[in-house]
Amino acid sequence: MACINTNSREYQWLKRATGTPEFLLNAISSSYMEKYNRFPYVDEIPNASTEKFLRKELGLESKNSTTIDKLLEYTDTQTPEDAMVKLNDMHRDLLVKVLPLRETALVLIEKKPTSLPMDSSETIEQNASNNFVVLGDILTKLSDYLDVQIIPVDNETIMSDENLNGLVDATSAKAFVYNGDIYLNLDNASIDSPLHEMLHLVFGSMKYTNPELYVQTVE
Repeated sequence: MACINTNSREYQWLKRATGTPEFLLNAISSSYMEKYNRFPYVDEIPNASTEKFLRKELGLESKNSTTIDKLLEYTDTQTPEDAMVKLNDMHRDLLVKVLPLRETALVLIEKKPTSLPMDSSETIEQNASNNFVVLGDILTKLSDYLDVQIIPVDNETIMSDENLNGLVDATSAKAFVYNGDIYLNLDNASIDSPLHEMLHLVFGSMKYTNPELYVQTVE
């Protein structure tokens, strides 16, 4: 997988705007960096929606109007017309219309319909990404329930960390458990890697809390 800069402004914006779990966003971003040398657009992240984020940023949670100043500040533009163009470029999953008044503007937001790509290879790739998101939803719920973090790393990060660097086979593993957290190695990981490590924790807990169920499940 391609290396990505998770501290970049673009990555951080995608993370906040879409609410996509970090390890999923890393995997998708790595794929786009490797294939297109860019981060994915918001409408290329499966099941992502930026509407809630946009409404919060513009103060549109309970109304459809905002101030011109707030609109221009968010989009870093000079006119409401330019702001509308910028909004539709930033939030590609949405159709945004701006109707300027005097000091305020009406902002009408619609969710764009999802269209499947015509090329069969792109369809397969999209289906794989959708599966990744479904898996991510499951893992997020399990992580919250078990109070376990899923931490994305790459071989460079592992080699520079004195604790992780001392682990056997850390750079060749797809994922591993350290101090009760799951580390997902983006250089090697496949779609099922986090789930595989999560099951180690689940079965380890089951072995001590419910030995009978553990034996029955293993059998």
